Amino acid sequence: MGELLFLAVVSAIAVIMFFMTFQFPSSILDQSGGAGLFPRIVVVLLLGCILMRLYQYLKKPETRKHFVFLEMFQGLRLAYIVMTGVYILLMSTLGYIISTVAYMLVLINCFYHAQMESRPSVKTEAVIVIGILAGTIGMYWFFGSVLHVMLPAGLLKR
Repeated sequence: MGELLFLAVVSAIAVIMFFMTFQFPSSILDQSGGAGLFPRIVVVLLLGCILMRLYQYLKKPETRKHFVFLEMFQGLRLAYIVMTGVYILLMSTLGYIISTVAYMLVLINCFYHAQMESRPSVKTEAVIVIGILAGTIGMYWFFGSVLHVMLPAGLLKR
């Protein structure tokens, strides 16, 4: 019963958000669907996932005894959710580059340790750091230079 209530609440919020996207301002000359197109696509995909979960729930009686939503708040999933929340909160203060590098380093090392039950070697750690730096700076350049979307500069303001 708890899962049905949860799915109903998330569905109601998604439907409200879907209709709110039609209020986003857009240019008359814009033929791309406007600012609300991508959020509408995400909401429709979310509602599709909710319908699939509802089908699973109603099809198999044994799944009704197990509230899958609570599994999200256990173990590594909880650590991931907490780290992502901290990352989002610190991005405007620290900036995209610093917060993303710190977030990815902590996240990858945490998951590596959980999977391998040991710390990565110095060589592996160097590869991880180089990959994170290259990926983060590459994304910063891509969003800033190609897409013309400014990411938070934070402490690196000029």
